Amino acid sequence: MKNVLCTGGLRALVILSSALMAVAFFVACGDDGGGSRCAENESYAEQPHGDPACLQHCDDDTPCPSGYECDNRQGQRLCILVDPAAGNQNQTNQNQNQNQNQNQNQNQNQNQNQNQNQNQGQISAADMELCQDYCDLLFGCLGTACTGLPAPLVSDLVQECLYGAPADMMDDGCVGDLTGASANVERPGYEEFVYGDFVTGDVNLSQKNTCDDTKWIRCAFFGVPDECGCAAPTNIGAACDNDDACDAGDLLIGACIDEDPFEDGYCVAIPCGYGQVQEGGQARPVVTADGGCGADNICVPLPTQTSHQGYCFDSCDAHDECREGYSCSPAGMVHDFVADGQGGATLQPIDFGRSCEPSCDPTDEEACPSGFRCSEDTESCEWSCEEAEDADFCDEVGGTCVDHDGTEYCALP
Repeated sequence: MKNVLCTGGLRALVILSSALMAVAFFVACGDDGGGSRCAENESYAEQPHGDPACLQHCDDDTPCPSGYECDNRQGQRLCILVDPAAGNQNQTNQNQNQNQNQNQNQNQNQNQNQNQNQNQGQISAADMELCQDYCDLLFGCLGTACTGLPAPLVSDLVQECLYGAPADMMDDGCVGDLTGASANVERPGYEEFVYGDFVTGDVNLSQKNTCDDTKWIRCAFFGVPDECGCAAPTNIGAACDNDDACDAGDLLIGACIDEDPFEDGYCVAIPCGYGQVQEGGQARPVVTADGGCGADNICVPLPTQTSHQGYCFDSCDAHDECREGYSCSPAGMVHDFVADGQGGATLQPIDFGRSCEPSCDPTDEEACPSGFRCSEDTESCEWSCEEAEDADFCDEVGGTCVDHDGTEYCALP
């Protein structure tokens, strides 16, 4: 199986963690387009010149600054930018005051999304272009390659990528990274994202990536596969003997796991995305149908990854849905220590759904994780029901606690 996800790709996924929630929230619940950030005497609106922004209310007694005129927008009288040359500096100053920004960077494109970062240097033209390319590839492509996402939302995401999220004082954005003390350390990651091959990691500074090259990120991690026209992998779980036999859809790569215990090989796609929730004071993975795998598959978290990445596995509801040599098991057989509120921890199965995974050998005492047994009937791993939480979980997922030599284990259909 190929080694995937070079440094540039991983850097992108780390930065995505908070911004993705904004996209997913909009799709699920709607978004006010940035209006919640405006001052009391402002409203968020489109304008003929420049990006959508918080625009000052105006009337006969409250004139607009130079470069703006008082005009009707969305049922209100607002100061609309009509002369970009005269108005840009006024808009920049207005937005910097509104967010109480302490940033000394005088770039005229900074807007209300800037936060109180501590950058003291000027960003070079080359680095500013690098940041703009990076943020356009990551978020700007939502506006050009996807449908149904409003321009203000996309614009806000790009600006937060550039200058940091206002709610996160530790986030200086790309501009902050490339004007801070660690700029020389941060710059290669951005260059790899803009100029690098996401599979091989090779970097060619004369050839920039395009929106097509970053489609896998939108399909795996943004939760908007329909809006972005994402195609799901077509043969997850199929037998294979090489990577070329496995379809990735619009995810980054299809790969064949052809090692023991995956009998006759097993097609997966990489990476898919999953979310997480807080439980017992700790974060645990929660898989949704929007991870890029498609309706008939499931995203199984990688045990060594912390950036919401996983493999697409074949999902199932019963053992007889899986091909020979595989059984329908809790997806990934992943378990987690969850705080019990008393300062201790309880081994609790985490429900990712179920997937077709290699059958276990009932004669091998180490075929399953500690606390499990390999069923002679289904050749799948069953967990102990001795703890109340584990018994309740078995019931929740449609299993039955069955006695084996004095200990009950959860048998799944």
